[in-house]
Amino acid sequence: MHLKRWITGIIAVPIIFAIINYGGKALISLLIWGAGLIGVYEYLTFTFKPCHHLAKRWFSGLTYVSASLIILSAYFSNIDYLLTIITGNFVICGLMGVILFKYEPAATDMIPRQLMGVVYIPTSLSFLILIYNTPHGISWIFYILCLVALGDTVALYVGSYFGKHKLWPAASPKKTIEGAVGGICGSIAIGLIFKVLFLNTLSVADALVFSILVGMAGQAGDLFESILKRSAGIKDSGTILPGHGGMLDRIDALLFATPLAYFLLGHIL
Repeated sequence: MHLKRWITGIIAVPIIFAIINYGGKALISLLIWGAGLIGVYEYLTFTFKPCHHLAKRWFSGLTYVSASLIILSAYFSNIDYLLTIITGNFVICGLMGVILFKYEPAATDMIPRQLMGVVYIPTSLSFLILIYNTPHGISWIFYILCLVALGDTVALYVGSYFGKHKLWPAASPKKTIEGAVGGICGSIAIGLIFKVLFLNTLSVADALVFSILVGMAGQAGDLFESILKRSAGIKDSGTILPGHGGMLDRIDALLFATPLAYFLLGHIL
């Protein structure tokens, strides 16, 4: 599994680097939109699995449309449109539940799942585009990706070789306290290195706070996806990324880390 994980990373990282560094906002947004729709597909596959076919089709269609419009709103940096789309999705979702209730009463169970999916995946990812639109946006995106990816990698190997105390067995039996601490240390290390090389205007104290909080948020996102999978009785969200599982398995940490990073950039740093 580790070999496949590294091969996938070696292939994917240069492509992602090139798109972020040279692709411009349109190509970056297209990358985020594609990753978001794949993540939405995986999420709907295991959360809507026991639901009625007609309701599943209606709610899935609404989710894909809302996800695309949310990413588009972020592309134009229009927060008002983004909030309007999320609210409109809620209203339409509720109306669909009313209509479908006659044919399939269990359709009401799909309403909170659909609403969470819209907020959880495309809305969280849209913050990456909003961050891109800020000063030094490309550097900040790389900063966040490095914090999350390196923290996750260090946590994996520290937990594999030194982990003895379970972190939260109910959510993820394999994760350990040692791995979690190692992941935060990894995020701190890469955060300070990145600050020195690319963000000299950022103070050491701010870099430490940012690295720790974003790293912790990433781990929380990982645990959250774990409970979703366990409740659905699956190990991975998909198979699109060899050694990693599905797209959602790869971006789960970002879905918690990115909104927090945007808040920190806008109100703290």
